[in-house]
Amino acid sequence: MQKFSFLIFFFFFLSCSMEEKSQLPPFKTVVSSIIGGQKVVSPEYHSVVAITYKGKVLCSGSLIDSQYILTAAHCILPVELPQQFKSMEEFILETKIYIGTGEEEGLFKGQYEIANIFTHPAYRNHYRGKNDLALIELKKPILFLKPLALLTSVSDLKAALQVGKQVEIIGFGHRKNVFGQLGDVEKKVGVKYKTQMPLVEVYANEIVLNKSGKGACQGDSGGPALVHIDNQAYLIGAASRVKGKCAGEESLTYYSLIPDSLCWVKSKTGVSIGDFEFICSQQIFSQDDQSFLDACLMAQGKTRLTVEALFRNLNVTSCRQLDLIRKKVQQLNLSNEFLVDVKLLKFFSSLTKLDLSDNQIQDISALTKTHSFAELDITGNNISLAQISEIKANKLIGRKKQKHNHFKTHFFQACMNYENEPVSTQEVIDEVRLIQGKEDCLQLHIGLKSMTSLNLSGMGLENLNLIKEYHEFTLLYLDYNNLKDLSGLSQMSKLESLYISNNKLESLDGIETLEKLNYIDVSENQIVDFNSLYNVKNYLNITLYGNLDKSPKVCQQLPMIDCF
Repeated sequence: MQKFSFLIFFFFFLSCSMEEKSQLPPFKTVVSSIIGGQKVVSPEYHSVVAITYKGKVLCSGSLIDSQYILTAAHCILPVELPQQFKSMEEFILETKIYIGTGEEEGLFKGQYEIANIFTHPAYRNHYRGKNDLALIELKKPILFLKPLALLTSVSDLKAALQVGKQVEIIGFGHRKNVFGQLGDVEKKVGVKYKTQMPLVEVYANEIVLNKSGKGACQGDSGGPALVHIDNQAYLIGAASRVKGKCAGEESLTYYSLIPDSLCWVKSKTGVSIGDFEFICSQQIFSQDDQSFLDACLMAQGKTRLTVEALFRNLNVTSCRQLDLIRKKVQQLNLSNEFLVDVKLLKFFSSLTKLDLSDNQIQDISALTKTHSFAELDITGNNISLAQISEIKANKLIGRKKQKHNHFKTHFFQACMNYENEPVSTQEVIDEVRLIQGKEDCLQLHIGLKSMTSLNLSGMGLENLNLIKEYHEFTLLYLDYNNLKDLSGLSQMSKLESLYISNNKLESLDGIETLEKLNYIDVSENQIVDFNSLYNVKNYLNITLYGNLDKSPKVCQQLPMIDCF
């Protein structure tokens, strides 16, 4: 991962939360309470609040304005209680904000109702955590509390974000290492605690803390990280996630860096952001830049398919991020993306090698007028020979092969043959249709290529052929099916959490290919031995009760494997 530098940091502010690409290790899915800390006494830090759901502590947060709470995005999507979540409307109705020092067991209701919630626009994946920030708007302002101060001085921020600096963290979560969802039997939760930890890494939009015996845990998500300058506490981070065990010797606690998102905070709340008022106002673009941004931001239908394909292939999540890199992109592989409209590619001025094979393109005139390619592959489209003759390319592939070839995934074929498929297959297709809000099989296939989570529990599946060709999943629920092995998951290299209890698994062969997996529930299967775990190289939590091998030796022999 690239280390932090102030120039990079300033650049990210100028672009208003553009992500720095970094290769992060696998993480646990939830951040929990302060371990190794001291109880916060009233009225100290009353502006650190608890977010409660149906009378239980869900997360922590910070009052930054009389009517706005800053917390973690994964708290309000919500990721912390996926099985209980019914709808966003119901979540808003049942979620309350609690002010006080808390109560043991975390069984208390908040006093303040919420009106609306806003997740950070660049937040996409709750298991990777970048831009893991959200704002909660209250129905009524809290006028008797002084909000936590945001750090809005560039010079103070530069001084504060130095490796080794002490950071204070606060939360209502668990005070010993736990792993599980809301509602687990755990008494040491629900009281506001604090501790200090040293800063060990700083990135463009995250900070990392580590100290053995101290740290955040489940229930602390969204809680503040504070720095002290001249006896004043300033808010710089919100708890996002933990790598390893809570407060473990080598565990890392990740906090989203709030100053990186002050432009967004300002746009939603109107709070003063000091030095960054000027930075956020400097959104100056050339006419070409503005034209691209307008086209990208307003893209719909066929043009939107191109935008989403560019996001996937260039690993960005917004039009502004795309705008920052488009003039430097020299090669693009957009094969099999079901593209029709490629007009946006005319803004990629440095493009010399382009693969457009196996799409549905008929009009390529936007590129014939603006580009001269070293290599261009147009195989499997429907481009007229007249337009092909105008293409400027040293190497043109597919000149005479303009008959489109549909991408025949198992899912696409089953969707097209829906009426004749077994009930279990129809249920999977119906679930994907429900999630995406679309009926067209082509659109569903394209959507699946970028989906990161899917719940296929209780559908009677005997194999995973329907989803095995889609590799972006980080979270899968496959409980209560009839699966006998993990073979359909072998290409899902981004998978981080897998729930596959109550199936017919006999082994975990192939689990070593899931290099980013950090949690798996294989309880109530038929596993005879767990020897495959010896091939696992990453840290892994595994729930395994109810199998034939009730006491796997691997659990005692490998420090990277935690068994429950």
